[in-house]
Amino acid sequence: MDVLGCSMQTLKNLETRGWLHPRTKPSAFSTRQVIAYDPQELAAIPKRYRKPDKGDAGELTARVFAMLEEGRPIREIVIEVREPLDRVNELREQWLDAGGADVVLTPRARGELADIIGRPVSTLADLMDAVRAAFNRGRATP
Repeated sequence: MDVLGCSMQTLKNLETRGWLHPRTKPSAFSTRQVIAYDPQELAAIPKRYRKPDKGDAGELTARVFAMLEEGRPIREIVIEVREPLDRVNELREQWLDAGGADVVLTPRARGELADIIGRPVSTLADLMDAVRAAFNRGRATP
């Protein structure tokens, strides 16, 4: 479980598929049995069954950047990636420096703007087009 960073249920599913063949052995610390897996079998498990390595800075950066692109709030990102607020804010600054949006439309803001404008908006460019069209309609009125 620690090597793959996955749940016990995932291990059971991998056993059912025949990818893992557990062995039991006595625990050195109690009378219970311990389940052990062959390290070579564990290494052969496809990456899609593994949780991202929390120590992999590139993976963490990519996950945070993707959530920022979605317009997710920092609080939500901290909860999902389980990283300190300072670290997530640092990654947000890097995202902005790398060309991240100056304005991100959150799902809530998108909904409210759609109500005001009278049509859905999905991007900042879409919002600007709708505002420009509404402004031009207002100017054309005598």
